[in-house]
Amino acid sequence: MTRNRKIVLGSVAALLLLLGGAATVIWLALRDDLPPDDADLVLAREDIPEAENGFPLLDEAQRLAAPSLHSKTAYDAVYDAIAGRAWNAPAIESVLAANTKAFALRDEGLARGGFRWPDPGSRHTATAGYLVLGKCSSLRSLELFRRGREKEAIEEALKTIDLGCRLENGQGHFVDYLAGLAVKGFGLHRLQQLVADAKLDSAELREYGQRLLPCGASSQGAANAARAEYQIRCSSIDDVLAQLTHRKSGPPSIGASLMSGYELKVNRTKGVLAGVCRAQVASAGQAYAESAPERARLAKEAEMSEADVRSIPSWLRPNGIGRFILAEALSVGDPGAKAKCEANVHVSAIRLQISILAFKKAKGKWPDRLDDLVPEFIEAVPSDDFDGKPIRWSKEKRVVYSVGPDLADDGGDETDAKGGPRDIVYHLDPKDAKKDIAERGVGSTE
Repeated sequence: MTRNRKIVLGSVAALLLLLGGAATVIWLALRDDLPPDDADLVLAREDIPEAENGFPLLDEAQRLAAPSLHSKTAYDAVYDAIAGRAWNAPAIESVLAANTKAFALRDEGLARGGFRWPDPGSRHTATAGYLVLGKCSSLRSLELFRRGREKEAIEEALKTIDLGCRLENGQGHFVDYLAGLAVKGFGLHRLQQLVADAKLDSAELREYGQRLLPCGASSQGAANAARAEYQIRCSSIDDVLAQLTHRKSGPPSIGASLMSGYELKVNRTKGVLAGVCRAQVASAGQAYAESAPERARLAKEAEMSEADVRSIPSWLRPNGIGRFILAEALSVGDPGAKAKCEANVHVSAIRLQISILAFKKAKGKWPDRLDDLVPEFIEAVPSDDFDGKPIRWSKEKRVVYSVGPDLADDGGDETDAKGGPRDIVYHLDPKDAKKDIAERGVGSTE
């Protein structure tokens, strides 16, 4: 073999190796994972006959209620009244009169057997109107109580709680779930004040406490909200891919398809999102302390993902758009964990308050321990959804309390020396119960 021939053959071999290496790099850059196995994350939509679904009526009710607080006078009057600061009778009367039809539709919607939001992937109904409806219902309850119609006022508060439970468990967006928790909270805090002030005997108090039983310890609503968000994000990824592939009018070219596969690896991105969703679904059934390691892992991944996105421009690396989508999803963390725990604590604490008041009416004294209430006044002492232990009671301070998200038992102290939050406290004294309403029961309609 001549020297020139060897050089030619060597050059050809080197070129083939170079081309093979380039092809491997391109293949790795364009290769996507297999579609994720996400059957466990499919939101199994409850089949509710149209005649039994309260959504259309309740949605019309919130649409009618939404404008009633647009004026500053009405807005301030409602918030001042609910917080116990002032009672602007003309403005309040005007707000309640404007919501007469909304209340009627709400009652008709609640009378139906079920409630289900429309498919999360096909709509996004504004929830602000439901918050306004919840506020106005709380106001109506207070107005009835001021007129001496105590039991009607309590029933109105229970309707507000029922509305919140329907929204919370209606298999909608995560924002729908949060709106449900907020509306339920409006009703719970109103009920807290009313049962403390009302002239009710022990049996009546026990009945009201029992009616709250279906409203607590909800994990399915949070789990379904996580699944709905996963479904929405996956649909958004498909939409982004379609836009990348059809950048120009006409059928997509091979080059456009290859480029879009480089910029967005659909299956890989969905696979990571599936892992995030599974963590959120798992935390829905856990106490806050139990889910802490997984939430810490998600927070670390979010930090690394954000740094990754910032370090190199997206167009210089495979799946640049997918990395951006994942960074945004991970940055949210697990927002449902704390909200779910707070909501469950609210229900448990207020049920215990009612049971303690029933005990006091029947026995003429405060219970030494919460176990003294079982089984005559409550079937079991509910757990604190933050640390998983039984919720606490301080006879000396006359408070029911949760350790809260810091998981430290501060003996029922609400704040530290600097005014920072400690335990989540619910007072048995009517005057202090009204303070709970002012601090927690107002919320926002934004």
